[in-house]
Amino acid sequence: VSSLLSMQLRFEQLLIDGPRLEVRRDAQGRLRVAGLDVEGDAVGEGGALADRFFEQHEFVIRGGVLRWVDELRAAPPLELSQVQLVVRNRLNRHDLRLDATPPPAWGQRFMLVARARQPLLARAGDWQRWRGTLHANLPQVLVQELRRHVDLPFQLTRGEGALRAWVDFENGLPKGGTADVALRDVSVRLAGDVQPLELAQVNGRLTVDRGPEGVRISADGLAFETAEGRRWPTGRLSLSWRQHQVLSVADLAKSPGPQAVTGGEFSAEQLDLALMAELAERLPIGAGVRRLLDELDPKGGVHDLSAKWQGPLDAPSHYQVKAEIKGMAMAPSVSPEPGGIGRPGWRGADLAIQATEAGGQAQLSLRDGALELPGVFEKPLVSLRRFAGVLTWRIEPVAGAAPRVELKVNSARFENEDAQGELEATWHAGPGTGFGKGKRLPGVLELSGRLSNGKATQVA
Repeated sequence: VSSLLSMQLRFEQLLIDGPRLEVRRDAQGRLRVAGLDVEGDAVGEGGALADRFFEQHEFVIRGGVLRWVDELRAAPPLELSQVQLVVRNRLNRHDLRLDATPPPAWGQRFMLVARARQPLLARAGDWQRWRGTLHANLPQVLVQELRRHVDLPFQLTRGEGALRAWVDFENGLPKGGTADVALRDVSVRLAGDVQPLELAQVNGRLTVDRGPEGVRISADGLAFETAEGRRWPTGRLSLSWRQHQVLSVADLAKSPGPQAVTGGEFSAEQLDLALMAELAERLPIGAGVRRLLDELDPKGGVHDLSAKWQGPLDAPSHYQVKAEIKGMAMAPSVSPEPGGIGRPGWRGADLAIQATEAGGQAQLSLRDGALELPGVFEKPLVSLRRFAGVLTWRIEPVAGAAPRVELKVNSARFENEDAQGELEATWHAGPGTGFGKGKRLPGVLELSGRLSNGKATQVA
């Protein structure tokens, strides 16, 4: 009936048993199927050959052999055996399923399923206007073989295991996707300016969403073990950033290239600070954050972290951070100036913090920990059986000068073998006539406290 209505020959089903088919992409990117040139006018924006193929009701290949030759990527030929292919076309819908067995070095038999829709009045072969989902199920695959034929959003050079993926596409380009991974012996480079990340194993679900204004990546149940045996705690991570995205093949050629990142958000159920610092050279976290982690040498577990920022990650114009940290340790830093006060360090601290570029608040408690205050006391390391207090700070920008900084310590209680007591303090930066950054030190300190017990020689 469809042939009579369209005045064109259309099949109810076209079945091919046991074919051998070669698909070749030459060095210029043109595609040939069984020796026929199907690029350009043939399958371009709704070419005649593609139209005729996707107007047929059902196309089936049974027990076939498919040989893929990609001269553009200079990849070795890939031959798939026992190929079962079914393509079903309706008025504005296209369904595809491919089952095939790769060479033994590749892995086990895999499955690809695609479902797409086209605009109602579009030509059947105009695939650049389709939207839909592609599903791949690879129960056992060597990723170093897969990467020779597939472009990935990161450089995955080694790995073996199972992979399932769902990719949403629209207007000829991926829009987002989800991948379940269970891989071992993995080597991955997450960005061009970082070192490869070597993992003994990795498991979890990764999700990517692309919109006109940015990208969002999340990981559920992500857990991995490094080649050195360090384990990352299982949890959920989410990272999004604002960056203009090209969402159609038609606009791809007009794009001026990657756009600047103008802000983003990050959240995590759990983070291991020590492992994160150890892996800093292999993570795309920005040079400034990488240097800070190296200097601080942090330790501890972060819980329920949420962060937002505007502007470049290394120098944000606005930010908000909220987190809880257990068992936190930070390395101190001696002042480069003679007699100057360095950056304090501590160990054994629990911290609940909220911060913005204008200031913040932190609830700090230590049990059987220590504070290290270089440049403050004759003995910079102060052991503490207990310390608890609330810290608040305020940062006010000053045109052409260092910002005004004020820090308050409220209701602090401390106890060690030398002293026990309470204190409250307020400190603010000086007028710019002293020393240190912006010449704002030593500033002005107002301190009130009470010692309920103390060894006089040690207190002095």
